[in-house]
Amino acid sequence: HRLHQGISANPQGNLEPAAIVRSYNQVEKRYETYLEYYARIKSDLLRSMEYLERQLGKRPRAVVWPFGAFTVEAAEIARSVGLYVSLGLGDEHLNSPVQLSNIGRILVEGDPGPVQLEGNIARLITPNPPVERAIQVDLDYVYDPDPAQTERNLSRLLDRVKAMYISTVYLQAFADPDGDGVAQALYFPNRRLPMRADLFNRVAWQLRTRAGVKIYGWLPLLALQPPDQATARDLAVTVFKGGRPSTERAPYYRLSPFLPKALKFAGDVYEDLGKSAPGIHGVLIHDDGYLSEDEDASACRKEARWPGTLNPLIDCLISPRQKTMALIDFSRQMVTLLKNHVDLSTEFKTARNLFARTILDPDSEQRFSQALAPFLASYDQVVIMAMPYLDQTRLRPDKWLEKLANKVRGEPGAIEKVIFELQAKDWNKDRWIEGATLAGWINELIRHRILNLAYYPDDFIGDRPSFREIFQAFSLNTFPHRKEAR
Repeated sequence: HRLHQGISANPQGNLEPAAIVRSYNQVEKRYETYLEYYARIKSDLLRSMEYLERQLGKRPRAVVWPFGAFTVEAAEIARSVGLYVSLGLGDEHLNSPVQLSNIGRILVEGDPGPVQLEGNIARLITPNPPVERAIQVDLDYVYDPDPAQTERNLSRLLDRVKAMYISTVYLQAFADPDGDGVAQALYFPNRRLPMRADLFNRVAWQLRTRAGVKIYGWLPLLALQPPDQATARDLAVTVFKGGRPSTERAPYYRLSPFLPKALKFAGDVYEDLGKSAPGIHGVLIHDDGYLSEDEDASACRKEARWPGTLNPLIDCLISPRQKTMALIDFSRQMVTLLKNHVDLSTEFKTARNLFARTILDPDSEQRFSQALAPFLASYDQVVIMAMPYLDQTRLRPDKWLEKLANKVRGEPGAIEKVIFELQAKDWNKDRWIEGATLAGWINELIRHRILNLAYYPDDFIGDRPSFREIFQAFSLNTFPHRKEAR
């Protein structure tokens, strides 16, 4: 009835598909509640169904969602009123009789002939993996206490991303002005942490619609610090002392993945990101998801459970590979909660940061609880932090990158799923890396058949790295087709 329109989805007034967003009331300065959202969607569908039944004599059982946009939540509301078939506009999967709640479609334009139509279908069945070019963007650079300055900063970001001609932006959803990697505030409405500004949805929507890029929400996995000090202490990763569990907190704050209350805390954050920004294309899980050799003694507590299960831990002295798998299982719970609220017609992907050291030195899994093979099996993309200065290698950066590229190419199935993320800043010396140097690293990786690339950080206000110096090496606008690169 009235879902085929955009409605106000944030305080800045962006109009987004009515079926998937919580509307923002500009007069009352608040979002609609879940019950209000549920009632709005249900009454709208019922009104349309009753009208069609009066005109046609039969009650419909399928809904074609406006703009092709709908969520698990919306599909469940539709099923509750007898609309068992949901049709979107996603063409990322082949349809089957068991997928009636998510039927994808091909948008046919330009009156194609049979041969052209067959070719379009064939490309969907056996697509060429896209070449990824991604920038990881700090919302801390966009935000300013003055809303007018925030908008000017956003305009600079949009201009740069659009001109760069890339595929993806990993967009920071948490506030980290002191750069310690711990989220003590967020950029979206949520139940658990203070909100620095209601900004994520606005920036994500503008980047998606005006710059034409995919948006991944970038969030910590464990470094989400509760504002209440007692709760923060209770849910934290703790360390072993002399081989025995202690209550001493790890120096870098993280939630313990083995405590059900910690999983619920983090899960609420991820779920609220999905509710706030249902149009995102994926999630990038931050590099905070690790446990060192002397962590996590919280697994020895009586309430500890394997992440996402009711299973008590038989032995809290967990091996490095078990820690790796526990963190993966913890992240799966987060992604499931987030995806329940994301547009089903979008091909949602999960990406996770991986320290390069774990590839070059597999024994370092005991220091990080990370490893390439299980990451490849568990995530759509693995974003390797290919940052030679951060790694503090003694090799020349180009030789270090060559060594890393060779290691990755030797891992079955890695070359298509891995993204090499370069550093645009040397944090050890607090200096930006010259654009020409970064472009040289990009070209070095391309020579070694590494095609999926990203970099971090990007100072779109100060033009660092220099657009002029990195554009030709990094942009998809000048990049050859994959078959030519080979």
